[in-house]
Amino acid sequence: MKLRLEQLLVSNTHKRVCVAGASCIGKSTLIQTSGNHDWLDMDELLTKKVSDEEILYILGLDDDKPWTPEIGQRMRLLANEHIQIKPGKPVFATVFLDCDVVIWMTTSMQEFARRAKLRDVDPRDVHHMDADLAAQFKNLTCERHVLLL
Repeated sequence: MKLRLEQLLVSNTHKRVCVAGASCIGKSTLIQTSGNHDWLDMDELLTKKVSDEEILYILGLDDDKPWTPEIGQRMRLLANEHIQIKPGKPVFATVFLDCDVVIWMTTSMQEFARRAKLRDVDPRDVHHMDADLAAQFKNLTCERHVLLL
């Protein structure tokens, strides 16, 4: 999967690329282990541009409430307002950002549950985030790719 992702990113360096996936799919791990400083993390970019209150809400850090489509919608609005993807600098995100190419990372419910347990995250939240991405993915008008882990 990592090799396929790298191939897609290399072949699209002249385009604005969003690599999207639910929590626990491995976006941050890929960024950290890639050694590529042009790969950007949406959460890191947003924390520099929006209020602490907004970050706590969209990242679910202010309480134990479950992830909802409303939280996802707020995150999409904030991310698209504050993050502009540049060619050659893909952004790894939990929402689809305005771009030329989307690479959606997903996996089975069982694998999401395993990964969520390792991170002490409610697997239902991860599943709901992935289902929300799946619903949006089919309506995107940009070039689309799916990476199944």
